[in-house]
Amino acid sequence: MTEKITKSWIEKAIHQKAVDRFEKEIIKTGLSLSRSILKDLEFENEPADNYRAYKLSDFDHGYITAERVEAFFKTNFKDYDNFRIEKIAEYEKEETDRLLSSIDGLKDFIEDRETRW
Repeated sequence: MTEKITKSWIEKAIHQKAVDRFEKEIIKTGLSLSRSILKDLEFENEPADNYRAYKLSDFDHGYITAERVEAFFKTNFKDYDNFRIEKIAEYEKEETDRLLSSIDGLKDFIEDRETRW
């Protein structure tokens, strides 16, 4: 890695990990729903903005993306965008806590070695 580690770099990396985790969870949720008893239900929805109205069964055809699942959720759940923002913030906090815990562990290791010298 040739890029300098800065506070901004760490914040961007934490945010990207949170977004990636959210997208993986959204895909798993879409697949689970598409394979559930609900798969044959038709939702009464109007596509929001430029989103196509996907059905649950659309997700079980081998090619599923976070964007497609999110389009489905946006057309069926009015608070989806707020939910997404809150969930990513929660994941960022968890990732930050994990990173700080690792740093504390490293600090303890270094302090322990220094007392032995």
